[in-house]
Formats: sequence, C-alpha cells, structure tokens
Amino acid sequence: MNDVTYVTVKGKNLTIGYQKSILNEHLNVDMVDGFHISQNPAPNTIIPFDQNGIFDISATYAKIDSYTLRRVNLTNAVDEYELQVGEEAEIDFENVSELPLHIATTDGTFYEFDLISSNLGGTGGSVSANIYLYPNNTVYSNAFRLAIFYRNSDKLDSFYEARSGFAIGGHYSSISGLILNRTVYKNVRAIVDRYGWSTTYPSIGCYDTDWRDTTTPWTSLGTISFPQPMSGKFLIRRLL
Repeated sequence: MNDVTYVTVKGKNLTIGYQKSILNEHLNVDMVDGFHISQNPAPNTIIPFDQNGIFDISATYAKIDSYTLRRVNLTNAVDEYELQVGEEAEIDFENVSELPLHIATTDGTFYEFDLISSNLGGTGGSVSANIYLYPNNTVYSNAFRLAIFYRNSDKLDSFYEARSGFAIGGHYSSISGLILNRTVYKNVRAIVDRYGWSTTYPSIGCYDTDWRDTTTPWTSLGTISFPQPMSGKFLIRRLL
C-alpha cells in the first residue's frame, strides 16, 4: 500500500505500521497545546522567537530581548508591588490630594515616570505650591535639596532650597521624570509643565532633588502629595 509505511526495529522482531493519509489528517505540526504558532500576531496565537533569539513583533510596535512585556494596573492596589525590569505600572487617580503608589523599591533600581494630568487648563483653579513625592510614605524634615530652573510669563528664574520630600512639580502639572534609588545617592529629576495659575500658563520647569541621607534605605517609592485635588494617570517603568 502506497500510503502505508512500515518501520522494523532490528533484533526486536517489531513492525510498526501507520497510514499516512490518516496521520496527515489529524496531525497539525504548527500547534502547541491547541494553539497555532505564527509570526503574525493574532488572538490565541503563539509568537516564536526570531533567528536571533529575540521576541520580535515589530509590526505591532513591540520588540524585546531580555525584558518582560507587561503593564500592571495598580489603581486599586493595597500591597506593595515590586516592578521587574521592563515592567510598567499604571495608576489612575481622580480628585485626590494624596496618591500612594504602593510600589516596592530596592537599592540600585532606576525608573522613568509620567504623570499626565486631566485637570482643566487655564489661568486659574490651582494652588501655587509644589507637588511632592514622599519616599517610604514619610516626610523627612529638610533632608532634601532642590534645584529648580523655570520660565513663566513673568520671568526666567531659579532657586535652591531645602525641602522635606522630592519636589516633582507644582500647581497643576504634567510631568516626565527619572528616579534613581541608590542608598548612597537618591535622586529624582523632572521636566514639568505647570498650569492653573495666572502668571504661569504655561510654565516650563526643570526640577532636580537629591535626598541627602546616604544611610536610610528607600524601600517604598512612596506617596505623591498634591497642593490641591488632582486627577489623571501615573505611569512608571522600571529600567534597572
């Protein structure tokens, strides 16, 4: 029979036969646990690594090597969550004066973050005061040094002051920044667009704050404190 193949195992007097037509009908070699494998992303489809060992689905704007590819929503988190390298957290907030991040951190970590405000623009409605990140959910009296350069409708100015937390913005703000956590050197830098104040619409600022304590470990990213209720979205990605 042309569609039957026999395999003989020498010395065992064993003959195994199978019918090719039946085998081909029921065998699908591109499936694993019932899921098809394809280089084209689709629902319920496994994407293979490319010839360089990289998970590449660049047609959908995602290409990773050793990083994970995951966004976790911590909007309603109550426990401290430790981001892994390449992982991003999303936190939505509505009309709050304080935003606990519930993100654990350790010595040697590095992050980038964005705070995207949804408060209405204009020349009124905000309080002329700073937004702070309090590490470990704690106010450390005058333990921080802040340097700011800013430009608003009135002037180009700068100042250097002692503070009790990381200053990351002011008034209503949309913020992009970096966080470095090394016990011996802890720093937060931010580029800030401030609005909601008559003389600062818009106002661009560069905020740079060092925590001048070289022995206290930073174990929780902490709480963001706003000078008035704010709404929006906070995104943070761990890079190291």
